[in-house]
Amino acid sequence: MSLFDQFSAILHPGRSGGREGPAETGPSTGLTPLLDALPAAILIHRPGGPVLHANPACLSLLRLPAGILPPDVPEPGQPPSTADGPVTWEWSLDGPGRDSTFLVRTLHTHAPPWGSVHVSFIEDITGLKQTEVELARERDFIRVVLDTTDALIMVLDLDGRIQRWNQVCQRVTGYHESEVRGRVWWDVLVATSDRPALRESLDALILDQAESRGEILLWRRDGASRHVAWSAALLRSEEGEPAFIVVTAVDQTPQVEAALGQRQTALELRVVWESAADAMAFLDDQGRLQAANPSFCELVGLPRHTVEGRPFVEILRQWPGHEVEEARQFRDAFANRSLPARSVCEYHLLDGRRLWLEITNSHLDRPGHDPTVLLVLRNITDRVRQEQELKSTNEFLATTTQWAREMAASAELASAAKTEFLANVSHELRTPLNGVIGLLSLLAEQPLSSQQRGYVQSAQSSAENLLELVNDLLDITQLEAGKISLRIEAVDLKALLSEVAAAVAPRAAQHENMLRWDVQSDTPARVLADGEKLRRILLNLAGNAVKFTKGGEISLRAFIAGAADDGALLLRLEVEDNGVGISPDHKDQLFQRFYQVDQSATRNHDGSGLGLAICRALCQLMRGRIGVDSAPGVGSRFWVETPVVAAADRAPLTPSPALRILIVDDIALNRALLSEILKTHGCKPLEAADAAAALDLLETGDVCDAVLMDIEMPVMDGCEATRRIRALPAPAGALPVVAITANVDADARRRFAECGIDDWAAKPAGWPDIAAALLRAREAARRRASGGDF
Repeated sequence: MSLFDQFSAILHPGRSGGREGPAETGPSTGLTPLLDALPAAILIHRPGGPVLHANPACLSLLRLPAGILPPDVPEPGQPPSTADGPVTWEWSLDGPGRDSTFLVRTLHTHAPPWGSVHVSFIEDITGLKQTEVELARERDFIRVVLDTTDALIMVLDLDGRIQRWNQVCQRVTGYHESEVRGRVWWDVLVATSDRPALRESLDALILDQAESRGEILLWRRDGASRHVAWSAALLRSEEGEPAFIVVTAVDQTPQVEAALGQRQTALELRVVWESAADAMAFLDDQGRLQAANPSFCELVGLPRHTVEGRPFVEILRQWPGHEVEEARQFRDAFANRSLPARSVCEYHLLDGRRLWLEITNSHLDRPGHDPTVLLVLRNITDRVRQEQELKSTNEFLATTTQWAREMAASAELASAAKTEFLANVSHELRTPLNGVIGLLSLLAEQPLSSQQRGYVQSAQSSAENLLELVNDLLDITQLEAGKISLRIEAVDLKALLSEVAAAVAPRAAQHENMLRWDVQSDTPARVLADGEKLRRILLNLAGNAVKFTKGGEISLRAFIAGAADDGALLLRLEVEDNGVGISPDHKDQLFQRFYQVDQSATRNHDGSGLGLAICRALCQLMRGRIGVDSAPGVGSRFWVETPVVAAADRAPLTPSPALRILIVDDIALNRALLSEILKTHGCKPLEAADAAAALDLLETGDVCDAVLMDIEMPVMDGCEATRRIRALPAPAGALPVVAITANVDADARRRFAECGIDDWAAKPAGWPDIAAALLRAREAARRRASGGDF
C-alpha cells in the first residue's frame, strides 16, 4: 500500500476496515507532528481557500522557506467529498526561475481543530510533462517529414498488412489510409505479376534481417498504373525483435515514360536514318565519316563499310588535287563553328561522276561525346542543269522581248502618227468641203437648165458622201486616240428622235419610205446622257435603214427596258425597217471596221463600212451595248441599250431673271466679245483680268451667279483658280464654273473635273454653247450641293 493509501486509511478508516464515518483524531498537535514526519509533500487547506498547514516536505518541494505557507490552492475541477474518495488533478505553479507542474491527490475530511478541510498530497511531475511534450513534438515532426517528402512511406506488420502510411501514398494511389488500414498491401495495390517476387523479398527481409528493394507496377484506385521503385527495412521492438516493416517507395512513372519515349524516338530516328531519301552522314572534327545512311552510300556508289572511317574529301571533292587544303578548311570551320548552314557546290566522285549537291550542316553537341556535324546532301544536278537551260532561255527571251518591245514601240509610234495624220487630214478636208457644199447650195438656187441642175445635184450628193466619210474617219481616229469622252446633259428624248427623223426624211422620201418615231408614255421626258453621241448613233442606224429599204416603213422608238445593274434606268433605242435584211452568217462581223455585207442589194450602195463600228465604240463608251435582230427579206431591227438617269424638268436658260456672270480672262478682246454675247441675251457680265482679281472680287460676298473661266492664264491658271474658289465659304465656294478654252480633249476634261470645274465650252464659243454649258454647270452644282452623283 502506498503512503497516500496508508494516510487515507488513517483519515478514513472505514474505507479499508469497513466502518464508515469521520476519523477519531486527537488534538491538532498530535496530527501536525505526523504530517511533518511524513516524507510526502502534504497541504492542509480550505476548499477553494487559503493553506492552513504545509509539512516540511511540501515546503521543500515548493522551494519555500520554513514558516512561509504556499499560495492558495485552486479548487479542483471536481471538488472531493468524504464519500467519493480522493480527486486527482494537475496544478501548475509559476514562479521566478521555474515553471512547475504538480500531480495533486486531494481528500476531503474533518480534521480538528481545522474542521472541514482538504488534504492534498503533491507530487512534482514537471519532468514527466516535459518528456511528454518532447515526445509529442517529435511525433509531429516525424509526421510532417513523412507527409511532405516525395517518397511513399508505409508501415506494415510482419504479415504485410498496412498499419499506417503518409499523404504521398494517398495522393499517388488515390486511397485514403482508412480504406487500406489492416489490408495486405500487395493484394490491394500491387500488380498480380509482381506479387510473388515482392512477398519473397519481404520474407527474406524478415529472415535475413537485411534491407530489401525492387521495382513493381502499382495500381491506383482509378485503374491507372504507376511504376514504383521500393525498398524495405525492419523496425524492431525494445527487445530487438522484428516488429514492423517500413516500406519506402518512389514514383518513377515520369522517368519510365521518358525512357520509353526516348527508346521510341531512337527507333523512329533509326527508321528515318535508314529510309531517308536524302543522303546523310556524321563527320567528326577531322572531317572523317563516322556514319552514313544507305542513301549516302547509294549517292557515292560505295558500300557502307568502305565509306565509314574515311575522310569526306576522299569520297566527295570540290577541287581534285587539293584535298589537303579542303580538309584543312573544314577543320578550321568546324573548330570556329563557321560551317555554312547551307551550301550548293559541284563535287567530283571517285567513279568520275560530277554532281551538284545542296548540303546543310548542323553541329551536334552531346554530353560525354565529341562534337560532330550532321550533313544532309541532296542531289540537285538535274535542277541546276534545268536552271542553266532556263537561264539561257530567259536570256534569249529577254533579248527577243526587248526586240519585240522596240518593234511594238515603233509600231505604236507609227500608229499614233497615222492616227494624228488622219485626224489632221480630216480637219483639213472639212474646210474645203464646207466651201464646196455651200457653193453648190448657192448654185442650186440659181436659174439652171435641167442638165445643169442634174450636174449640181450629183455634185452635192458626192460632196455630202465625202463629208460623211471624212466625219467617220475623224471619229475613228479620235476613238483610237482616246480623245472622245462622255458629256452628260439633260436630253429631251422626243426632241432627239424628231431631229433624227427630220434629218433622214429627205432621203427616205427619195426611196418612197414611210418614216415614224415614238417615245412610250412611261418613258421620262428628259434623261441624263450624252445627247450628241446618242444622236450620232441614231443618225447612222436610221441612215442605214433608209439606204437598204425601198417603198417600206422605218420606225424609231425609245422606251425604258428595265433597270441596269447599278440601279439606273436602262434606255432602249430601236430603229426598225422592213428592207432587205441580213443573214445570220454576217451578223457577227457586222460591227467590225470596213465590213460590208456581201449581197447583191448592197453592192449598189455606197459607204465606208465604219458607221456600225463607230456606233459600237460609242455604246461601249456609254457603258451600253448594241445589237441587231434580222432575217433576209424580212427586215432588220437595230437596238441600243444604255444606262441613264431621269432628269428633272427644268426651264431652259433664259435672260430673265438676268444672270450675273463673272468673266475671267487675261485677254481684253476675249472679255469684250464674251461680254457682248452675254449682254445680247440679257445677262449681266462682270470682268476680271486675272485669277487673283477674280478671287478678290468673290471674297467680297455674293457678286455673281456663275463664272466663265479661261484656263491658259499667266501666274495662276484657271484650274488653280477654281481650286481656290472651291476653298471659299458658300455661296462663292459653290458657284457653277464653266471653262472657256480651246483644248477640250480627254486629259483636259479630266483636269477640269479634278479641280472642281463643272462644265466647258470650246473656243470660239457662241451663245448656244455657252448657254448649254451654263445650264449643265448649274445642274452639276445642284447635285454637288445635295450630295448626289451621276
